[in-house]
Amino acid sequence: MKTKIVLYILLLLGKTFYSQDRTNKQKSIDSLIAIATNDRDLVARSGNKELLRICTEIYYQSKDIGYDKGIMNGIMGLAGAYISEQNFEEVIKNIPEGLALAEKSEDYLMWSKMLLIQGVAYAALGYDKKSKESLNKSLYIVDHFPVG
Repeated sequence: MKTKIVLYILLLLGKTFYSQDRTNKQKSIDSLIAIATNDRDLVARSGNKELLRICTEIYYQSKDIGYDKGIMNGIMGLAGAYISEQNFEEVIKNIPEGLALAEKSEDYLMWSKMLLIQGVAYAALGYDKKSKESLNKSLYIVDHFPVG
């Protein structure tokens, strides 16, 4: 009986510490997101490679703890950096994961933004039909769902 009580207490403490650790990691990730999205001079000061590094960090840290908002923001930041470099193939390769997360979490603003970026990348690569589909779906979401 004493063993069960001790194990139960250890289990509760473990969950508490994990929860606090996860919350701290989310705050750290949110700080990186703020830097990547709000620091307008980041690319001018440090170059596009620094933005790619920060967004990659956001993506993988978020992936480690299952933080969907962070994963989506990491993908968006990477997509923006790749578009700046005119590396549209990377955008097309990475965006589907973010689209699936945005749809699953019903984050209509993020979903619409990702479709917009996907449409731009498809257009740049000459896939006019796919571009039109993505852009029209983005507009449909903005017109029919609350986006913020």
